[in-house]
Amino acid sequence: MASDSLYYLSKSHVKLLLTHVNRLTYEPRANVSTAFTREQLSRADEVRRLHYALLHPSDNVLIKALKYGLLIGTRLTSQDVYLYRLVYGACPCCLAGKTISPAYKESLSPPAMMPGSIVHVDLIPFPEICLGGIQYHMLVCDDFLPICILLQILI
Repeated sequence: MASDSLYYLSKSHVKLLLTHVNRLTYEPRANVSTAFTREQLSRADEVRRLHYALLHPSDNVLIKALKYGLLIGTRLTSQDVYLYRLVYGACPCCLAGKTISPAYKESLSPPAMMPGSIVHVDLIPFPEICLGGIQYHMLVCDDFLPICILLQILI
């Protein structure tokens, strides 16, 4: 499905999506309960649960989706996303996902000069034997050509 597709969120669908999110709660910042009304805190919490259910889109993506009506069936507005950020701060999962792992070392070997000179092969086992007795896939990638071939293997 394209990223600019229209998503209709029925109440039952949202409820199903958000059941696991309620278990992954994190608390609002200290002293926000006195600064905001109960309705504002409720809307910020709803944005938080939507953020989790949609697999952590950025604030800008969520604002555009709400602004242009890509999320039907929700009472939230783009202003609620700003409120969410004020109440809860940055999402800890999004912050953890942005941590940078060390870069891989660059290869010291020369690049492939012709097809077939450097070939990478991976053997991928199936957890169960498939129809026809197929137990493995073999993934073959040529370093020179921008293609990979997936072969089924009978043993």
